[in-house]
Amino acid sequence: MSFDVATHSEADTIALGKALGPVLRDGDVLALRGDLGAGKTHFVQGIAQGMMPLVSLAVGEGDREGLKLYLRRTILSVLVVGALVEVVCQL
Repeated sequence: MSFDVATHSEADTIALGKALGPVLRDGDVLALRGDLGAGKTHFVQGIAQGMMPLVSLAVGEGDREGLKLYLRRTILSVLVVGALVEVVCQL
């Protein structure tokens, strides 16, 4: 499935990512395409923000060490995806 979405501000782009974050499931793949400065990173940041309420469900309340590990992995994943998007867009 493929579709194009246009947003008109950084806040709109983040909000779109926030709306999408909670519905993404393990194994879902997104391919982002756009020029440098198009908003891909803001979109991914929005996705991460939208997924944050799911952290307590995935890790469980009271598990600080587990939560720290989960957040580190999430941040690393967002950074890796962002870097890959930039590389693909440069091709």
